[in-house]
Amino acid sequence: MKPRVVVVMHSYLEGREALCEQGLYPRHHLWGLDALAAGGWEVRLVSSAARRSLLGWLGRVTGGRLGNFAQEWGAWRRLGGADVLYVVTTTDLFWLPLLRRCGLIRAKIVAWHYVPPAPAPAWTARGWKQSALIGRGLDGVACLTERAAAHFRRRLPLARVERIDWGVDTAMFRPVEPPLDGGFFLSCGKTERDLPALIAGVTGTRHQVRLVVPQTSLAGLSLPPNVVHAAGPRTAFDDRGASYPDLIARLYAPAIAFLIPLAPHPNNASGYTNLLEAFAMGKPVVMTRTGCIDLDLEREGAGFYVEPGDPAGWARALDRLAGDPALARAMGVRARRLAERHFSCACFGERLRGFLDRVCPPVS
Repeated sequence: MKPRVVVVMHSYLEGREALCEQGLYPRHHLWGLDALAAGGWEVRLVSSAARRSLLGWLGRVTGGRLGNFAQEWGAWRRLGGADVLYVVTTTDLFWLPLLRRCGLIRAKIVAWHYVPPAPAPAWTARGWKQSALIGRGLDGVACLTERAAAHFRRRLPLARVERIDWGVDTAMFRPVEPPLDGGFFLSCGKTERDLPALIAGVTGTRHQVRLVVPQTSLAGLSLPPNVVHAAGPRTAFDDRGASYPDLIARLYAPAIAFLIPLAPHPNNASGYTNLLEAFAMGKPVVMTRTGCIDLDLEREGAGFYVEPGDPAGWARALDRLAGDPALARAMGVRARRLAERHFSCACFGERLRGFLDRVCPPVS
């Protein structure tokens, strides 16, 4: 049987493939490319080497509202003989779905959507990207949340739309034996975080909190003595900073629990990465209830929810975990079990391969 060919647009991964192979960067950021290769697909990863060219300049000027010119041009050049174009960063798309809709691209297009796109007027560039004219150029939509899946099932009745739960690198992120106890809680994250509510909740308490956040996230905030900015890049768009092995050894492993304070809007699916990494580390999670991530922490016995904008709720949740180490350990055990049984890279790879098989069945 002839191997199928998948062309992959994944701008976030560029420059990190080698780090994944060396065990220095989490394999879940491959978004299943290793599973596709292991399953017999020929994988062609698109590079944005043209980002300093005119195409790269156009992309910066338009702010991505008309797609990622360099990425889409690179994908177009690699589509000869390909069966599927697999797009991980959906905001990069604009022109290729149009060409597919017009019959100028033979390869099917599968794109990720994490949450329903924010509404935009039809006459704006962002509104054009959300239009049926472009959307119907997609053959498959993989969704990280059921809310996104429901949205695209209504909008794109001819496309295959499925929710696919992501998976974490359970080899890199794993519990340390014997368990460490650094006596502090850990909060990581770059986007859509409600740090003011968390900081207000722990101010004046005995709870020690370490923050791994961009420096710009702390603008205008005053940290009490028990809250320390332990690591993080300068901005949310800067990936420089402590390495993953360093973060795991110094902060992840000894933390009592992971804290994920989220901005209070219903489509906020940020925090998913930190949630899965906490599970893999065998740590309980305290998280703002947003209603978008399709997992019930409390029903699974892996942590607690805090209502949006509730500083007192943060204090109560941390009191419970700090005051009952046996409870925290039991929650951590259940969290690790969830990671191993459902939220692992291996599980995700199987789900992704199945999805692409349904969108593009193998031909004998």
